[in-house]
Amino acid sequence: MLKFSNESRKISSSFKAYRNDVSIFTEDEEKDKEFYTLLLKRVLGDSVKINDITPLGCKQNVLKYCFESSVSKKEVYIIDGDIQTIKGDHSVSHPKLFILDRYCIENYLMDENSVIKYIYNHTGTYSEEKIKEDLNFEEWLLQFSEPFTKLFIHFAISDHFHIGYTLFNARKYFNVKKDSISFDSALVDQDIEIIKNIIIENHGIDAYTDIVDFFENKWQPNIETLLKIVSGKNYLIPLLQIKANEFKKNKNIETLESCKICLVQNFDVINLDNLKTFIEKIA
Repeated sequence: MLKFSNESRKISSSFKAYRNDVSIFTEDEEKDKEFYTLLLKRVLGDSVKINDITPLGCKQNVLKYCFESSVSKKEVYIIDGDIQTIKGDHSVSHPKLFILDRYCIENYLMDENSVIKYIYNHTGTYSEEKIKEDLNFEEWLLQFSEPFTKLFIHFAISDHFHIGYTLFNARKYFNVKKDSISFDSALVDQDIEIIKNIIIENHGIDAYTDIVDFFENKWQPNIETLLKIVSGKNYLIPLLQIKANEFKKNKNIETLESCKICLVQNFDVINLDNLKTFIEKIA
């Protein structure tokens, strides 16, 4: 199979453009194009004609092509909020650049309706009413709010002090036994403690305490915060996959891509109204 560079994909998108079309450029890979196609169709409806959607890989690629873009072309470049969502220090701006106000695009997919629909389609044996009753959406997510909010605050603090950190997968924090899987917040606390000790060792207890207090006052541990600052791709969707398997009583985990395709068809698009408005202005 032929593989094309980011440059050739961008040129191809330009050739397809008509005068009133908008070309969209995103992070992620070519395999994610169908996801973005479905998402933008739902967000925009018939208000804008999209010429093409081109995934450019990492954020740095998207920014590079955005700042090299011709002023006359109708293009929108979309990047994730990432850790800067927590820190509130996005340092880049451009008339064609849209920065998501949640950690990543996947964060918008998680709401009660989309989650229930996903479990319904994933299991095929329960009614939506039964799933809603057994799931108890807010209670289910609330158990993760405090530990994962604290963890991502510590990722933000690490970034502030230019200390590296690693996004794992929410499954890391579950104990798996023969017939059961259970969340263990102590495992999250262990990772937080590692980050804490590194920061204190390098910058002192006072600097650590001050910045922790600042971020914990800014980001209260609740469901709204969880859905905004904790990575949807690495944490929230894996939590849903685990929960869906509890309903199905199956250990096989569906792929991230297929899960996203299901969620994108049912999530509440109102949370991306600001993206819709931005694209309509470019058009």
